[in-house]
Amino acid sequence: MILDWGGVLSRGRKGKTNEDKLSEIENRFGLIDYLDQAKELLALEDASTGGSFKITDAQNNASVLLMNSGFTKIYLILIDNFVIYDGRVGAGLGLLVSQFKGQRPMTNIDALMFAYGDAAKSSKCINNKVRRNPSEGQTIFGNIFQGQDQDKKSLKHIQNNLKASWLIDSIINDLPEGSNILAESNPVRALEAALVMIGSCVHVKCARNKIA
Repeated sequence: MILDWGGVLSRGRKGKTNEDKLSEIENRFGLIDYLDQAKELLALEDASTGGSFKITDAQNNASVLLMNSGFTKIYLILIDNFVIYDGRVGAGLGLLVSQFKGQRPMTNIDALMFAYGDAAKSSKCINNKVRRNPSEGQTIFGNIFQGQDQDKKSLKHIQNNLKASWLIDSIINDLPEGSNILAESNPVRALEAALVMIGSCVHVKCARNKIA
């Protein structure tokens, strides 16, 4: 099953796992209908970060499309060039944006303020709360998981996921012929995987970033 990949089937916050959420979706919307609406809402050529991303049930009641680090893996199966967006990808993108801002301080980066997500505890990092926080100086990135109800978290996650997908697609399309990444069987997945590795820990004092 898709959510077994990365161990996110039984993961969840406030007592509800992704497996529980899938059951609720099936009971309220019907899973196939839900995914059909999701595919339409998240189509990269038509979507906008200003959208409401509402899914309607048979009684015409609406809720924001559920998005988290597990469900992003489901949606990538449905949508061409849709990337996985989790706390690591957000941290990796944030680190690159922060470094870019340091090199070009007068550049406006508002559209590139990607949200990161906290990491699980690790003995290799001196401070797990900042392990994936790429903020530097006045460049402050938000946390995708904190301080909001589920609809607001999902909407924020969707917006970040779309921006990341558009950015990676644009980067790949702008690469010169002969670039190593274009030799990969799937350049989108290759860049996504690189961001996961970069974003595992972005703290300069983390033991993960020490060269043996």
